[in-house]
Amino acid sequence: MTPYLALAFGAALAGSIALAFGALLVISRLDNRRRRLREAVMAGTAGETAFLFDDGELLDASEAGYTMLSAGSGVGSHIGQLAAILAPSFPTFETALASLPDRHRIVLTSEDGQGTLTLEWIEGLVRLRLSDDSAVLSGSSRQTLRLMEEELTTLRAISDRVPFVVWKQEPDGRITWANRRYMDLVAEVHPGEETASWPLPRLFEVVTLMQPSPTGRVRRASLRIGAAPERWFEISSAALGSDVLFTAADADAVIKAEQTLRDFVQTLTKTFAHLTVGLAIFDKKRQLALFNPALTDLTQVPVDFLSRRPTLASFLDKMREQRMIPEPRDYASWRRKLADLEAEAANGTYEEVWSLPTGQTFRVIGRPHPDGAVAFLFEDISAEVSLTRRFRAELEMGQTVIDSLPEAIAVFTASGVLAMGNAAYARLWGHDPTTSIATATAIDATTIWAAACRPSPVWGEIRDFVQSYGDRAPWDGDVEMANGLSLTVRVVPLQGGSTLVGFSGPALDAIPVADPQANSVGTPAPKVAQAASA
Repeated sequence: MTPYLALAFGAALAGSIALAFGALLVISRLDNRRRRLREAVMAGTAGETAFLFDDGELLDASEAGYTMLSAGSGVGSHIGQLAAILAPSFPTFETALASLPDRHRIVLTSEDGQGTLTLEWIEGLVRLRLSDDSAVLSGSSRQTLRLMEEELTTLRAISDRVPFVVWKQEPDGRITWANRRYMDLVAEVHPGEETASWPLPRLFEVVTLMQPSPTGRVRRASLRIGAAPERWFEISSAALGSDVLFTAADADAVIKAEQTLRDFVQTLTKTFAHLTVGLAIFDKKRQLALFNPALTDLTQVPVDFLSRRPTLASFLDKMREQRMIPEPRDYASWRRKLADLEAEAANGTYEEVWSLPTGQTFRVIGRPHPDGAVAFLFEDISAEVSLTRRFRAELEMGQTVIDSLPEAIAVFTASGVLAMGNAAYARLWGHDPTTSIATATAIDATTIWAAACRPSPVWGEIRDFVQSYGDRAPWDGDVEMANGLSLTVRVVPLQGGSTLVGFSGPALDAIPVADPQANSVGTPAPKVAQAASA
């Protein structure tokens, strides 16, 4: 650094330090001046109620001033808190304060004329001097009293308009306060009597009402008014010192709804009791909520177990112990099956037939119910399944019998539908109605027959006979196959309007019984020609 630069830097630093000291000196002198001003302004106010504010914030106050300001709300600026205290006695205080910078001095007189408030503007500071703070204090008391009276009026209006009967009782049962609805109810219970005098008569002579309930537990009590049905109330209590405050709400609608619900449940219970189908309803937590006697009879699950409201898994485990559930290969698969059963029942898609180890057969249906509940229906269909199996066995036996006949037989219903054919018929015409998906009519069948034979009026007569009603007599006729072999046709009316058509003769005898394609669906008809040429 050159000597010139060093000299310049030193001069600049010295100048900055001088300016800083100068600023501090000015600030110190201003603070001293402001302090002396504040002391001068507040001099002589020790025995008065005085305040000194700077831009709304309290700079100083007399002892009485600090005491008065401590009664404020403590919210907002100091001048705002004081304005709230002075407002009842000096309602124009805030207006005067706003115009004080222009007027410099304003004197306000209290509402009762007993005190004055002097506002002064002194070099940007605001000094307030109160000549008699008793006026302010009395005004504040009046304001407080007025607010209390307004609150009392509001509370009385609320207590008289609430839709409840409210009263306060001493430990000995004497009523010390009641709302309008209580008095109206007393007048209804004691019509024509003078009941407005105190203490009011008690409406609910229940000893337990005098036991305070800190938790707000609700009790019920009835009240009879004249010849009308008794009215019910739900009464709650709360301790108020040594007294008890009671609140009674009209419970007639609740009692009626509960009675209706009980009647409905009893009706359902009686209905369920006569059902032969076992019913089990599980709530949204999958606990048993309702069951009928048939469930115990079908599942062999004891009533005491069901009465403990088991879960769905526990219930099915108990059924497994009773061997009333299809036995799985392993327990893990059984538990997975339980989860699938619950999910499908909740979706309304569960329906299965259970073949039990006991030989019984159950149809189990799961259906969703409101609020997440699930209902299961257990129906014993053992007799139905046995009957179906027996009927199926009889049908199979009948089919075996007609398959053993050498004559080709076709049976048509009263509506003309081909319902049955035997093995010889299938070998002859290459058409088996018992295995064909499509429904064949008399027209379809005679069309197949006519295509394998030479023209003959027999086919039209068969169609007319099958579709005719009234008295019908059996008849027969002869037709000639395309290969020249003859075929005898026998037409016989059956019970219920059905018709049997039988085919016999050399054309049928020429077909080998051991044909490997016999009884196949859609087997072609040219077997007759093939057998004849062989």
